[in-house]
Amino acid sequence: MSVLSLDEELELVRQYKADGDSLPIIRQYENLIFHTIKLVLNFGADPLLIEVIDFLKNDVIIDLLDHGLEEWDHKKGLNLTGWIRLFSKRRALDYLEKCDIYNQTIPKNQLTLETIFQKPSNENTEKKAIARIILKKIPKGINKVKPPRYQLILKLSLFDEKQADEIAKIIGTSTTNVYRMKSLALEQLRKIVGYY
Repeated sequence: MSVLSLDEELELVRQYKADGDSLPIIRQYENLIFHTIKLVLNFGADPLLIEVIDFLKNDVIIDLLDHGLEEWDHKKGLNLTGWIRLFSKRRALDYLEKCDIYNQTIPKNQLTLETIFQKPSNENTEKKAIARIILKKIPKGINKVKPPRYQLILKLSLFDEKQADEIAKIIGTSTTNVYRMKSLALEQLRKIVGYY
């Protein structure tokens, strides 16, 4: 992420409002949102799973594009980067207030879906066994996800390792919709494969 001047930030928001293309904003601020949420959720607690942080990041992006950019007022002295950081922190703190983080995450002896698709590491035998069991269920589980468009998003994301902007071009929708649909599809998949 390159640091933008206030004029460049204003132009980025103006362009989004004019043509509705969210991709430049997402590309510019996605990592900032992710790392801001990660810092808040790791403060004073065991590190949370990446998928929880990723889920919250997707929510922040959706809310930011739906109404967050409208709330930003550069005349109050906060640039867009600072506003997005504040917006992300608020969402992460709201999450912490609403749940017991120790009961909301997957038990430590299990792996995230993303970890299963990564190269093998020196994980202990129990984790490898769990990963193999879950991995066997995933292809059949994906085929049970409804609607079929969600299946396609999961296959492109998990098997073909496509990014949200690439998936958006393939299926003919916005990147924001891809984030929203992927989040809903992963939620269904977790329930189907018994991974909640």
